[in-house]
Formats: sequence, C-alpha cells, structure tokens
Amino acid sequence: MATLHIVESNGVQPIDGVAGAPQAIKMPPVATQDVEFTSGNQASSAFNDSTVLVQLESDTDCRLAWGTGTPVANASSGQVLKANRMVVYAVPKGGGLKVAAITKA
Repeated sequence: MATLHIVESNGVQPIDGVAGAPQAIKMPPVATQDVEFTSGNQASSAFNDSTVLVQLESDTDCRLAWGTGTPVANASSGQVLKANRMVVYAVPKGGGLKVAAITKA
C-alpha cells in the first residue's frame, strides 16, 4: 500500500542546554495524516490552521502537488519524493493548503 505520512507542526524549538544547536520542529505534532494513494492521485485534508511546517515521508517513490481545493499530482511530472526519505516544508499558516500524492511513473 502506497502511503504518504504527514506530520504537521506549528513551529520550531531550540534544543535546550546545547549552545549553537540547530532548531527542530516542535513536538507533539499539531496533527498527523496518512494519505493512501495506491489507486491513484489522493489529496490530504487541509492542514491545521496553526500548521507552519509539514514533515513528509512516503513508503513509495511518488510525485506531489500542492494547493487548496483538490490538488492533482501527475505521475510523470512535478515534484518527486523518494521512498523512505523525510523532508520538511514550510507552509502558509491558515491557508487551507493540501498536498496530493501519486505513485511516480
């Protein structure tokens, strides 16, 4: 089953007590979603109004599309997310943004 795992966060958090440490996305998450796209293009639900960062990971090579309404990912063109790679994207707060995935051709 092809699944896009989404973790929504409302910001970054410095690592306490570590001088010069990088920041990491805040936990616990605002929301999580698992979007199953085995049978074709599938869009997530709109991100939470307080979400500003999304962490994405897929168990299958896929292509992504972003938008409000119903975004449509294309199997042969567009942004690629390789299987088992985690990426973090900044997204507009309160914008009703969604991400769609489809198996990469």
